[in-house]
Amino acid sequence: MKEKEGQGIFYGWVIVAVAFISMAIAYALRYSFSVFSVALEEEFGWSRAGIHMAFSIVISVYGFTSPISGSLFDRYGPRIVFPAGAAFLFVGLVATSQITQLWHLYLCSGIAALGVSCLGYVTQGTLISNWFVRRRGTAAGAATSGTGFGMFAIVGLLLPWVIQHYGFRWGYAILGSIALLVITPLTAIFLCRRPEEMGLLPDGDREVPEARREDPRTGPAKKVETIVDRQWAETEWTLTKALKTLRFWAVVANLMFFPFGLYAVMMHQVQHAVDVGFSITVASSAFALVGLMGTLGKFGWGFLSDYIGREMTYTLGALCNMLAILLLMSVSDPSQLWLLYAFSLLFGLSYGIAQPLITAVMADLFQGPSLGRIFGSAGIGVAIGGALGPVFSGYLFDTTGSYHVAFAVAIAGVALAAGAMWVASPRKVRLVPAKAKARALAAQRAEVEVELVEK
Repeated sequence: MKEKEGQGIFYGWVIVAVAFISMAIAYALRYSFSVFSVALEEEFGWSRAGIHMAFSIVISVYGFTSPISGSLFDRYGPRIVFPAGAAFLFVGLVATSQITQLWHLYLCSGIAALGVSCLGYVTQGTLISNWFVRRRGTAAGAATSGTGFGMFAIVGLLLPWVIQHYGFRWGYAILGSIALLVITPLTAIFLCRRPEEMGLLPDGDREVPEARREDPRTGPAKKVETIVDRQWAETEWTLTKALKTLRFWAVVANLMFFPFGLYAVMMHQVQHAVDVGFSITVASSAFALVGLMGTLGKFGWGFLSDYIGREMTYTLGALCNMLAILLLMSVSDPSQLWLLYAFSLLFGLSYGIAQPLITAVMADLFQGPSLGRIFGSAGIGVAIGGALGPVFSGYLFDTTGSYHVAFAVAIAGVALAAGAMWVASPRKVRLVPAKAKARALAAQRAEVEVELVEK
């Protein structure tokens, strides 16, 4: 039996801190296309669809190699896989600083995407799930909020300044160097795959001595039961078994529809703002605000999901995201600066539902030694939806001169993602801690009432 550890800081929070930093840097590559695309269009005159094809390549490589990254993580752990990811980022980004042709951009982006695959939320989420059970949503939210911080600090502030003063080539070179010099030592020194390898237990729990397992005044200590479907929860999940379940494919659908809607908007929001008359500085500041609010949002949604459940939390976030896109569609001239920033606030808060909740949901559904491989295989949905979204928006803009139809379809994608979360229904397998505790208290009250009636 376990009890909560009452002394010291649980080392799992060190794991979360390292994940926060490494994801901030790795995901800066994905989000930086919104800033780099303006400079690339001015420098080379390439079409928007052509430029954003590079982002689609990043997402495709990330998604289709995620099963491999997940399997490698299950086998070798973070101290091998994460530094390898930093090396791929360094090579790909520094090489991008030397491009002269569009196909150069595609090739270099693909190399860098291998690094994002190694450092993405499939591997990071598996790591966090090993260290946390009761506070899984909170921990996942804290770790993945690093992506929002990276969008704010690196993509929204650092890169626009570097590009403006030194050009996009220095921007890519600096980003690659940061990846190598920061991620490599942090992940190689401080990470550990499981708490058991350090003599610890998840959540900082510790074994309760035998003598303390029963109190003569209260009887045996009661454990709060979170499992709803015991047969499912006790299954030793493998990828082959997971592929045969509706829940797995519902997660894949979620990971396809939400990135489609998200990136169809996010990768074009700076260009849309510039098109309606805002300066690149204002447009970039609005993008930075998305990142800042995303940092808060990811932590907040993860924390909330531990109390009201994964499905309800995801639905609330999706509704906020759809409203935010409607606000962006309403921005038509520079006098509507307040509307642009209102979009950034709401979009930033809401886009963060995906990473912490999917991390928690996958662990809720498919706990076990094959979690990394199963999680990575579900990431194929990201490859499809995330790759199509920005190219779809770019193509419609190139052919119609407007983003309105593309953004409307993006709203539909977000709605479908929320529906898929309800089909996955993690609440029918495991209750989140707050709901499990509420159920246990209700059962305890019922027992007391029965005893009183019998007396």
